[in-house]
Amino acid sequence: MSVSFHNIPRVSVDLLHRNSTSNLIISDTLKTTLQEKYWSVVFVDGKDHTSNIKLIDSSELQDNFQLLYPWTDGCIIYNLWDKQISLAVPLADCGGIWFSNKIWSLIGIVHAWHLWTSRDIVWEIFSKLGHREEIKNLSFYLAPMVGKWYEFSISDYEKNFWKIMLKYWFDASKYFKTINEKKWHLNLKQIIVDILLYHWVKKENIQDADIETNNPDLWYASHRMYTITWWDKRFEGRNLLIVSKK
Repeated sequence: MSVSFHNIPRVSVDLLHRNSTSNLIISDTLKTTLQEKYWSVVFVDGKDHTSNIKLIDSSELQDNFQLLYPWTDGCIIYNLWDKQISLAVPLADCGGIWFSNKIWSLIGIVHAWHLWTSRDIVWEIFSKLGHREEIKNLSFYLAPMVGKWYEFSISDYEKNFWKIMLKYWFDASKYFKTINEKKWHLNLKQIIVDILLYHWVKKENIQDADIETNNPDLWYASHRMYTITWWDKRFEGRNLLIVSKK
């Protein structure tokens, strides 16, 4: 058995989308396809802008398909051993983080957009694990996310990011570059990487998909490229991220 990471760009809206109230709609066809390929699937909704991560013993999972919601933006499943279980989360430009340990008895997935990151959802990974795992035994994979620089409101920094910069003693100039008096560019991926390094994750244990969802030459769902629209959620597609223990 082993752990594998998968990213599926632009899943059809007929299979996966959010309705007018932002609830996740997963078609029976997609559920069946995922179960056939990935066996038992736990789906993280990831829509409520929280730093909440569920910690679940695999023995607690009863069904072959479960949707975790509301107020859940990440999940860690432990005591896997010989069980075949997968975790999935739908994303667009958000930062997706997958991880597992070296003996494949634990897998996790996190939906870490900029506000989640500023509220320290990455820290919450290590808080949930406690002494359950040695950091050196964890491998992390960063999923496709928004490109290195994108426009970001200075007011959002003032409301959110200054706290996390102070907490980690990070230099804001490393992650934020001025556009004008109201906007900056934000390097989200580098913040996530540096928080992992702060927690003693080894650099060689952090893999990067190195795919920018807002690159117009790629076929990824992206709010920044307007392949997803806020004003008509019926037509939203999603990129689907999966970590699978098989």
